[in-house]
Amino acid sequence: MAPGRNVERSVGLGSGRQEASGPLSSLSRAAGHGGKPLRMRSLQWAAFVLVLVLASGLVLRDVLSRGDRMRVADMQPSAYSSLAAGSSVKAVVHLERVSGASVEATLLRKIDDTSYALPRPGSAARVTAVLNPDASVVMGAPAALVAGAIVQLAGRIDSAHTLHVEQVVILTGYIRIRPDEAR
Repeated sequence: MAPGRNVERSVGLGSGRQEASGPLSSLSRAAGHGGKPLRMRSLQWAAFVLVLVLASGLVLRDVLSRGDRMRVADMQPSAYSSLAAGSSVKAVVHLERVSGASVEATLLRKIDDTSYALPRPGSAARVTAVLNPDASVVMGAPAALVAGAIVQLAGRIDSAHTLHVEQVVILTGYIRIRPDEAR
């Protein structure tokens, strides 16, 4: 330091900051709030809780919408056979034959969330499908696409009533097949 510059600084005096006085200010300082009044801390906590509630609401909305999109299909055989070319389809099927990208399957009828029925012989809706090269496989691997597997196929119907599959959801192990009792 330069000679003559040895000035003693006073803390809190003349700094323009005034100490609050009264019963609330001493309570605030005693609680360790750094001199902030309790009202200010309460507003900060209220804002924090509000932001937390809004963020939780957004996350919950996102989770519920994803769950809705993951709902298993319930395509009735009569509805499937009357679909027009270009229609978007989601159908739960039992794979009968898989040969490369070609699939032959039987449409299953939904009983409840975890049970489907194979229709009686002669009343079955047959599904002929072709897996698109960029089709995604969800909840399993492409190796699980074998005869006997239960899958949900999603795609579009062409004019020859062939389903061009864009997504396959492997449901084997999650869905049970029961005999068709409701006809």
